[in-house]
Order: sequence, then structure tokens, then C-alpha cells
Amino acid sequence: MVIGTGGYVAGPVLYAAAKLNVPTIVHEQNSIPGITNKFLSKYVDKVAVAFEAAKPFFPEAKTVFAG
Repeated sequence: MVIGTGGYVAGPVLYAAAKLNVPTIVHEQNSIPGITNKFLSKYVDKVAVAFEAAKPFFPEAKTVFAG
């Protein structure tokens, strides 16, 4: 399992893991998501958000509120 929190370092690692069918999760800690996490949300298995306000930026079926 690969867990990322966004940023330019996590982007290529999570993208490669998702393409290799390794289970992946991205965690968004901000109420307005960054570019990397928005891009990765199309490829990862789950997206965890810290704020309800971030949920509309991600696919509903993959997104969970983690607080």
C-alpha cells in the first residue's frame, strides 16, 4: 500500500504505484485541494479528506471523510 499527502514528490510515486496495481490512498489535509491530489484522484483507490469542503473536488465514490 502506498499512501501520499500530495506535493510534487508524492505525485510520481503514487501515479506509478496506481499503474502497477499497488493499493493507493491519497490524503488531502486542506479544505482546497492541491493540483497533485486532484490529478492523482483519477488513479488512486481512495481519497481521504480532512475537511468536508474538499469532498466536491474528488470523485464521490472514492472519497471518504477522515477528519
